[in-house]
Amino acid sequence: MGAELLLLFLRFGLILLLYLFLLGVAVAVWRDMGRRTQREREQLPLARLWVVEPGETDFRPGEAITLGPVNSIGRAYTNHVFLNDGHISAEHALLSYRHQRWWLEDLESTNGTFINRQQVRGSTVVNYGDVIDIGQVRLRLERP
Repeated sequence: MGAELLLLFLRFGLILLLYLFLLGVAVAVWRDMGRRTQREREQLPLARLWVVEPGETDFRPGEAITLGPVNSIGRAYTNHVFLNDGHISAEHALLSYRHQRWWLEDLESTNGTFINRQQVRGSTVVNYGDVIDIGQVRLRLERP
């Protein structure tokens, strides 16, 4: 009878170990899926600039420019948002996402930067739907 009881406990122990192993696998898969979801979220664009009026640029009204967390805007090729318009400075403005908000800063451009026709002074919050005027170009900040 003692050997049978020992064998019964060993079987239950083995079954318990098997379930603990399966639980560990399930937890590992769950965590990996969470990491993939986070990576996919990080790869999504934060926002887009929709071209309202293209000015002298090659853009067409309705075109979208995908934004990253930090976006330099200007006439120089090195800018994230390249706007080849004669009324725009080489390094005109900086549009960045920080503290869960968009911020626009004029980089001492010749013709200024405007949000909803109000001149930008210092670092200014930009909301989705706001129109940004840079030279003759009008861009609207939109969610992706």
